[in-house]
Amino acid sequence: MYIGESLSHYAETQPDTPAVCFEHTQITYREFRDHIKGISDKLLQILGEGRRRKVALWLGNRPEFLEAFFAIIRLGWIAVPLDRKWTTTELRHAMSIACPDAVIAENDSPPGWQETLVIPVEQLYQYSAGSSNLPKPPTEDDFFYLGFTSGTTGKPKGYVRNHGSWLKSFSAGETAFGFHSGHSVLAPGPLCHSLALFAAVHAVHGGSTFYMLESFDVDKVCRLLKQGCVDMLHVVPTMLEKIMAQYRWKPIIHQSVKWILASGAYWEENSKERAKQFFPQARLFEYYGASELSFVAYQEYPAKEKGSKPFPGVHIRICDQAGRDVEPGEIGQVYIDSPLLFSGYVKDENETKKVLTHFGATVGDMGRMDSQGRLHIVGRRKNMFKSGGLKVYPEEVEHVIKKHPSVEEAVVIGIKDEYWGEKGVACVQWRKKESEEEIKRFCRQHLAAYKCPKQWVEMDHWPLTKSGKVDRFTLKQWLEKVLSCQEQ
Repeated sequence: MYIGESLSHYAETQPDTPAVCFEHTQITYREFRDHIKGISDKLLQILGEGRRRKVALWLGNRPEFLEAFFAIIRLGWIAVPLDRKWTTTELRHAMSIACPDAVIAENDSPPGWQETLVIPVEQLYQYSAGSSNLPKPPTEDDFFYLGFTSGTTGKPKGYVRNHGSWLKSFSAGETAFGFHSGHSVLAPGPLCHSLALFAAVHAVHGGSTFYMLESFDVDKVCRLLKQGCVDMLHVVPTMLEKIMAQYRWKPIIHQSVKWILASGAYWEENSKERAKQFFPQARLFEYYGASELSFVAYQEYPAKEKGSKPFPGVHIRICDQAGRDVEPGEIGQVYIDSPLLFSGYVKDENETKKVLTHFGATVGDMGRMDSQGRLHIVGRRKNMFKSGGLKVYPEEVEHVIKKHPSVEEAVVIGIKDEYWGEKGVACVQWRKKESEEEIKRFCRQHLAAYKCPKQWVEMDHWPLTKSGKVDRFTLKQWLEKVLSCQEQ
């Protein structure tokens, strides 16, 4: 079986059920299937047959994104979503990794990149009726998706997945969360990121209705919730905070929502409590995973016991630096054995070996297992933090800040934040005092918005380790204490 193979079934058994709802547009399963077949034929006409062709998507959140995605993977090809918020440097790096055969674009080409055929998305809909059959259907072992995650330098790092890894992830999620097909799903994040894309593909592959927004717009989200359109919500905790903030003075109870699935950042306990008040009929799940690992462990709120249970089929180990299992309660590196894993990084065998080790698969997160076999994550790889569910590497941000001629030195630390999950705090030593607005503007010119620090602190010096390096742990403790006092 391959992802999307079920669409023909749903086009026959529930032809008028909406597959995708976008603004005031509804696309039924019959229409969705027909569009995909037509686009597949058009792509074959333009590019010719060939296995493992890669087609990039330079599209925002719109129905054409999902239809093109399913059409590409239907051919046994690989879809490569690109982030329109990337800087030109980030985009060129991603394109050099993917080397796509073509790029499907709106009315523009990816900036700074002219080496690849660009197909206007409107051209794909100029197909003839009576689509032909597949040259050869893909299998579960065929790659279908080339996504991007940040490497230790902060640059996009490409990875690939096969059909089977997501099909098994669909099944594991349904078992753990207790749902099947026929739901109305909202994941208001960008489809170029795996969190929202996974939710969208799972929904349509499973016969549910996916509600799509052009971007995260809290007013539009709340309107859908008030109308009772949605019964399943996929979010990062930051989004949920913003939704609930809309009703801070006049809470509205949403009875239609039956599932809230949160990931991408730590979900504060007080936020979960408020969510239960706003969505009393919903089952609240927080889960831990990664682009490379897929689902790892989950917890339902409220829970009698702390910690997260492994997803079906996932076995978790906590190991020391030598790869030996540690005792329950001891902190070590998290390794997993799982059928849900990615297939590796593109053009980076060394980094792939760091994840797919002979001890198991790991992304370097630290944690412990309790006596009940539940996972407790206690730290993330090195200095990386997640702001709004997106990975931020301090070294990359520091490098940009220190390019400003007025900056002598800079250190960026991720601090827990109720809204962002974590926020970047920049500690700056000035060579020549500059306005905060000027340094913010400078960062926005060189970094994606989510990487820019949310708070700035002027410092003359910072704690150092014995080897002369910045003592980030001590600095983080100091910042948390100082910022906490300022908020009181």
